[in-house]
Amino acid sequence: MTHTSVRRSLVATAAAAAVALALLLSGCIFSSQPHRTPTDPGIPEARAEAAAQLAEMRTRLVLSDRVTLLGDVQQDNCDTAENWWFDDTTDLGYRCESAWTAIAVIPDARTPHETAAAVDAEMAATDLPFSPGGMVRDVMSVYPPVRLDAEIVVPSAGGHEGPVAFRVVSSEFHPEEWHAPWAGNVTVGSTAGTSVAGITASDIMATGANQVIEFTASVEYWNTTGLPDLDDVEPPDAVGIETWRYGDEYVLELADWAPAEEPIACIADPAVDEAAIIRVDEPFPYLRAPFAPGALPAERQRVADCVLAALASGTVVMTSPGD
Repeated sequence: MTHTSVRRSLVATAAAAAVALALLLSGCIFSSQPHRTPTDPGIPEARAEAAAQLAEMRTRLVLSDRVTLLGDVQQDNCDTAENWWFDDTTDLGYRCESAWTAIAVIPDARTPHETAAAVDAEMAATDLPFSPGGMVRDVMSVYPPVRLDAEIVVPSAGGHEGPVAFRVVSSEFHPEEWHAPWAGNVTVGSTAGTSVAGITASDIMATGANQVIEFTASVEYWNTTGLPDLDDVEPPDAVGIETWRYGDEYVLELADWAPAEEPIACIADPAVDEAAIIRVDEPFPYLRAPFAPGALPAERQRVADCVLAALASGTVVMTSPGD
């Protein structure tokens, strides 16, 4: 073989290797993953069942005149879960999910706290799967010193019914940052008459609202590694209990209890600093009761035990000194 032919052979081999490497990196060859599509056997039928479940649930989202529904959309998406970044070719499953999303506002609810209470009241009037008082409870779970920061407090709550998960999230509206949710690759109807993809910042500003609410129902109807069993998700306790360490005092906070569960008798205890008690009834019942500086651990425990025995709903936050 001549030097020229050897050189040509080497060049051809190098070029072939480069092409093979490029194809390998792009995932076009040598992939251990089976080729899957949203139309594979069984998927269209499962998608149709999921769509029917979502359609049924969205008919149950009946809101009062206090709420302005801006738009909604039903979406569908299938994808393969792979971890190519770490060169992991393990088959992590082919997944398909349908979701219905509605965007709404409550113009007279001006803060996350007001919106949380308003959404809880709206949900209580429906038969949707939603943890009672869930939005307010989520607000109260935030670190107390920043609980009034609208940038941090993003209340959310929900529940599930069979395979359908339902969720509500509210957040502060910033016109310059607004991006309408993606409309999805399959749109099957809009009960509000407007797709969420068409909602502009101007549309929201026109309502006078500064909090945006997102209602979402979703179903994962296909997963080659197994569908989730939402029935395994434990419902929240009737009374939420949060504990924190910060500040330099012991404090007991109560929120969103039912009227019949008035806990004030428990707070009328010598261990509580009566002059420092704060109580408000709007947007939801709230009571802050600092303990007297000299209160003993057993005395603080006595008050806490009394409160927990008196309540069958709401949230209790116990704070002790710390960073």
